[in-house]
Amino acid sequence: MSSQFSYFDNYTNTHPLFLGEYAVVEYDIPGFSSPQWDSGALRATYPFWYGSVSEAIYLLSAERNADKIIGAAYAPGFMNYNRWEWVPDLIDYHMIALLSGTRITETLPTTGGKYDPAYWVAGRSAVTGSHIVKAVVYNSTHEVPFAVTFDQVNAGAEATLTYITAPKNASNTIGNNVVQTTTSSVKANGKGCFHFKMPEYSVGVLEVHGDSCGYGNPSSREGWKTWADWIPGNGFNADWNEWGQNWPFDQ
Repeated sequence: MSSQFSYFDNYTNTHPLFLGEYAVVEYDIPGFSSPQWDSGALRATYPFWYGSVSEAIYLLSAERNADKIIGAAYAPGFMNYNRWEWVPDLIDYHMIALLSGTRITETLPTTGGKYDPAYWVAGRSAVTGSHIVKAVVYNSTHEVPFAVTFDQVNAGAEATLTYITAPKNASNTIGNNVVQTTTSSVKANGKGCFHFKMPEYSVGVLEVHGDSCGYGNPSSREGWKTWADWIPGNGFNADWNEWGQNWPFDQ
């Protein structure tokens, strides 16, 4: 499902879609890039964490094409005791709650950076006046650094970073939750840049508080600017070669 991040990019908005069911239903199988629908195909007994992170990438692909997607529903939320294919364990609930709990009313264009192993969508909220980045780190080998700037968001602006993570192959058991939540405050540096890191197989939201954005009435479009830049990095010039690419860094 992580390979479908750009799935809706070229879809028309003439006939908006409702994603009636989405779910990762099987473990990664070497040599296959899509689910196997043959009779007797292996299915995961329980939802598992790296499947939830993959689903988050799919949801970001829908949210950054919000003019084409009117909603989405997670498939295995309930279980029919008379006939079932797997057992819901609510591990996906935490991912869905985090992404849906911070609403973007207008998506913003992004520049800089390269998708994989990090995926993201940026936007703003006309309700709170905040600027928002939703990000996912999938299939990396260690923490991934981020450096985020918004146009017209200046030095000293304050934001809250919340991310969730769990062991890669973990599933919830009855009465147990393996998903861990980390929340911290992030302040923009002298150039208005927010620096933070997210661990592998994590889903996160960075919300720049409305009173730090300087746009007055958040319900008005007047004064709202576009997303300015997204630069993975640690504040220095360097090469990021692990994934075979050179990324620009803040100086």
